[in-house]
Amino acid sequence: MKGDNFYGRESSKEEKENKVKDKEKEEDMFTKLPKEIILHILSFLDAKIAVQTSVLNKRFRYLWAALPVINFDEALYQDAISFEDFVYSFLFYRYNSTNVFNVNLKCHKDHLPILRDNAVVYYIIYHVIDTPSIATNIQELYIDVGWLPKDICSLYTLIELFEIMQRAKSISLSSKIIDVLSMFPDELEDKCSPFTRMQTFELICDSSSSSAMPQDVKKYLFGEDNSSFTP
Repeated sequence: MKGDNFYGRESSKEEKENKVKDKEKEEDMFTKLPKEIILHILSFLDAKIAVQTSVLNKRFRYLWAALPVINFDEALYQDAISFEDFVYSFLFYRYNSTNVFNVNLKCHKDHLPILRDNAVVYYIIYHVIDTPSIATNIQELYIDVGWLPKDICSLYTLIELFEIMQRAKSISLSSKIIDVLSMFPDELEDKCSPFTRMQTFELICDSSSSSAMPQDVKKYLFGEDNSSFTP
């Protein structure tokens, strides 16, 4: 019996060592892929997870800074402070010359009072607006926020963002953004419609919001000929 236990332990130890070797081999295969393929794979991950690959080896240390997407999902962070700190650092250190095609922001936790001013949301939006490599190449914009102040500052920040989104093929906006736009119908009257050439639009609604979009907001976003459009 003792001999059986001994050989059983040896077998178990060998299996564990083989699993470790297989894992190391898989990681080694991944790190040796061409840069373009690695960046494409990382583009499907949240920015936080993509940055964590920097520990794999020297080649990966700053590879995340050249990502062709910006993905932030607040649900992956412990609290509002850690989310804000990461966003500020990521956008500060990323390579601003890198063409970015997709911007995805999910910021839906209720972190009162820390995130009530939504400074981090505006920081991301202005980074998109002020970075030519993003503004001139973006194809997909996804913004899902749980709260925005319904004031004129928010309105014109959104209008400025939408003006540079005219090349985007896919737009997804939170109902909270629509709520801000609907507060100022007169301000929207003479504005050019930004999304007349897009291919798909998604209105992101939660249980407390309506899926209906006011006609004046619909006219501003999609132009006069929007009678057949349904969010």
